[in-house]
Amino acid sequence: MDASDREAISRLIVEEKIDGLVSLGNENLIDAAIDIAQKTGRIFYIGREHWEGLQNKESFKKRYREFGIPVVEEYPVFEETDLDGIKLEYPVVVKPADGSGSRGVSICRDRGEVVTALEKAKEQSRTGHSIVKNSSLRPSSS
Repeated sequence: MDASDREAISRLIVEEKIDGLVSLGNENLIDAAIDIAQKTGRIFYIGREHWEGLQNKESFKKRYREFGIPVVEEYPVFEETDLDGIKLEYPVVVKPADGSGSRGVSICRDRGEVVTALEKAKEQSRTGHSIVKNSSLRPSSS
């Protein structure tokens, strides 16, 4: 059975009188399990609000900044021209804006490598978006 099939899993839980759910290690399956738990009234170890807080990297970084914890600067990049005006300090990391398993992640030492890596990252992204990150931590200025 496909563990992300919310309808099938929900029916199985009700039919078999299953009390709770556990899902480990995969963001998509955890997201599905939260939906299934809500739909069936079953127990799951994390709720939607807390999961969204962990998944939303901007929200997560904002909390870090509030407490003065250094964060890696990152820039959403959709097209090569988005790199214009961004002061990158090489090496940088290019990665899909979403996804898991480190697929589509590249370390780049110049703009040419970044351009190639953007395509690789987009291929692994559900939304077709990528992120360029400076490779070192900096104290937060915001």
